[in-house]
Amino acid sequence: MTFHSKYIFAVLLCFALFSLTACSPAEKPVFELDAELIWTESDQWPNNEFTRNIPQPVTGTLVRYSQGTSSNYGFFSLELSDIPLEDCKAYLQAIEDVGFSPISELEEEPSPGSVSIANVYLKEETGLSLAYSSGAEGLMLYISRPISNA
Repeated sequence: MTFHSKYIFAVLLCFALFSLTACSPAEKPVFELDAELIWTESDQWPNNEFTRNIPQPVTGTLVRYSQGTSSNYGFFSLELSDIPLEDCKAYLQAIEDVGFSPISELEEEPSPGSVSIANVYLKEETGLSLAYSSGAEGLMLYISRPISNA
């Protein structure tokens, strides 16, 4: 992964995470973690209350995942690699097919031949942010739910 691809991927991930969070001036932001975020390297798709709500991508390799809480939400993040653009677009459709509605969609071509996608979806109280970079063939998923339902 080139420096440029890593930079674009990081920017998209930040966009996706902040698009999913909101707060009024009197509230603590939901993206403020209650504990240090620890990533677990794994190539096996986790089976938990977060991942059961989303389809597993048909292609790609799970690299790592993390789980945590903020003051209001539980969340689960997944990082995948080796996902071609066509497969990512098929995955976006699969997400909608299981009932997630897009609330924010962004697709850009930051450089010739490279596509970046940052989408946010909602299904009942479950939010799903997705960031993808075709240059890195990397996909980040961020699933969040109110703690009472996580």
